[in-house]
Amino acid sequence: MAESTFKYTDQAALSNVFPNYGNLIPRNRLHKWRELATNVHAAERVGFGTALFYAGKDLTPYNLAATAASVDTTLASAITTKDGTSITVSSTANIAAGTIIQIDDEKMFVVTQVSLSLTVIRGFFGTTRATHTNSTNVELIGLAFDSQYEWHYDTTSDMAIIYSSTDPGEVLMEMGHGKDTYVDQALVNASMQLNGRLDVRFRGIIPKSFQYSSAPSTDTPEYDYVIIRITALLALAIMAAANNDVELTAFFKDQVSNTDNNGLLDNLNSGKTMLSSEVSKGDKKGKPITITQVGTMYPVEIIGEWISDQYERVQVICTTAGAYGTAEVTIKTSGNNQLFGNSETGVKITGQFQKLIGDVKVRFEGNSMSQNDRWDFMFHGTEVKQESVYGNVRKVRPASRVW
Repeated sequence: MAESTFKYTDQAALSNVFPNYGNLIPRNRLHKWRELATNVHAAERVGFGTALFYAGKDLTPYNLAATAASVDTTLASAITTKDGTSITVSSTANIAAGTIIQIDDEKMFVVTQVSLSLTVIRGFFGTTRATHTNSTNVELIGLAFDSQYEWHYDTTSDMAIIYSSTDPGEVLMEMGHGKDTYVDQALVNASMQLNGRLDVRFRGIIPKSFQYSSAPSTDTPEYDYVIIRITALLALAIMAAANNDVELTAFFKDQVSNTDNNGLLDNLNSGKTMLSSEVSKGDKKGKPITITQVGTMYPVEIIGEWISDQYERVQVICTTAGAYGTAEVTIKTSGNNQLFGNSETGVKITGQFQKLIGDVKVRFEGNSMSQNDRWDFMFHGTEVKQESVYGNVRKVRPASRVW
């Protein structure tokens, strides 16, 4: 079964909400270590983890990954007992103290190596000790501990091994999770949790809405900030709960939903807060969206009706700066099967009502317009109440509308 990787936001949002979020990643301190070989130490029953920390230092770059067994040499003599710790091999070119070898299905840890003789720990990593015939293949599995900080965690035996010139029992050693992996999963879980707690008018994943920039070509779809912040707070609550921090967990949860019903999610579900993708029945002022405005001139009035059952978005971009009679704009409307596909250029701004689209007119007011000043006007031909961004859209009453 595939695991979800969808999330509404990333770690940058967590940092904005709670800069110390990294401190919420749980770690398990490892106290008891035993020496396996010179400078090679092991801790058992450490609990699952994907990262090892040495006095706060993340040792992820030093993690050794086990590989498929590959033949390196052979036994020079049979292993006739299950508890013998001395074996002889045909070559030790790639075998030294700290190497883990495999013979048949049994893994062994090499404690010392003198010429072709090895002292080993039998049945390593929870494998079964067995006898082995002469000339049996001796295989390597990619684990040879011979450099400072090299480590490996074996899930089967729940054992962590590290090469350290200092006794790890004298250092703060912690097993936990890699920051990116752990936090990203918390964000995935928070996003799934949010989807399950949204009002029925939101079905499925919330869609992105366009965040308008100063240049139309760089307009990008993004999730509404309220969705981003709720997701971040839920992820922080999940992480705080994993650390058994009851007070901090409640702090994050209360910002999302609380008994006073004034949390971010409470307001969103009640309709007090609306997403930019939702159509608001009460929004009748027809104000444009100001994308960028450097000059002092701006649209102040809109009159007329947009008679259509289609959505429309009109861009007005200043191409020539100046006052009334000098300032010129380009008006972009739908055409050629795309928004902004048609352009009307060289439209002078007069200060009077001027045609925008259809029977809709707009009036600009102010001293002067600057080049690249831009406004977007969105139209819905029939007033609707949006039940779901993916579900039904119910007509309330036939009415022309501009907003």
